[in-house]
Amino acid sequence: MNYKKPIYLVYYIIAILAILCAVFLPRAYLLYIKPYTLLGIALIYIVEHKTPISFLFLLSLCLAFIGEILIIKDFIKYFGIINILFACYYLANTRLIYIRNQKKNTHKRLYLYATLVSVLWIYVSISVIEVIYEAVINDIIELGILVLALLVFILVALCNYLNTRNFPNLWVFIAVINLMLGNILIGLNELYMYHRMFTVIIILCQIVAQFFLLLFMLDKREEVIQIFEE
Repeated sequence: MNYKKPIYLVYYIIAILAILCAVFLPRAYLLYIKPYTLLGIALIYIVEHKTPISFLFLLSLCLAFIGEILIIKDFIKYFGIINILFACYYLANTRLIYIRNQKKNTHKRLYLYATLVSVLWIYVSISVIEVIYEAVINDIIELGILVLALLVFILVALCNYLNTRNFPNLWVFIAVINLMLGNILIGLNELYMYHRMFTVIIILCQIVAQFFLLLFMLDKREEVIQIFEE
């Protein structure tokens, strides 16, 4: 992949504009810039992908596109819908990871890692929900669905990365870390204590996550990353 192609440069410009908008302009202006980073990702994928296009990946981008618009327009009003949209987004990406790795054997020790990560994520989620509970009480079921969908996404990404230790699964694992941080900050920023810097960090996390998910879809290497070879 040539990251200096015009199509990439256009994406970089949109991403930088989104960050600058978050830093210097009122939040409402993000509506006209931030969601279009996802269209940039979709366009790069369609142009760069050499094998049949994954419509599931494009669907996941559409779900995220709609979700981001609703977040910017009125997070509290559309809170339940946003949760369902992003739950479907995480499940769609989970399916993509599974399709890529379904023929690989799973080491038994991964079940221990999955258990530990599950306990940690549930603890963090409960801690955040306790802080914002009064604001989300009417949509607590949808929030629970989102938390579980993201947990499944985290576990599948983590286990496949530890199982294969190849570049594509490393990219998706990096994306998951950014999405975890972004989700926690969105809840706190929108429902507990708003701060412009939180918004900037959230946008950075989302941009990084989407770009690494794109790399996951485009990178066909299967060899083990040398630094992890025993």
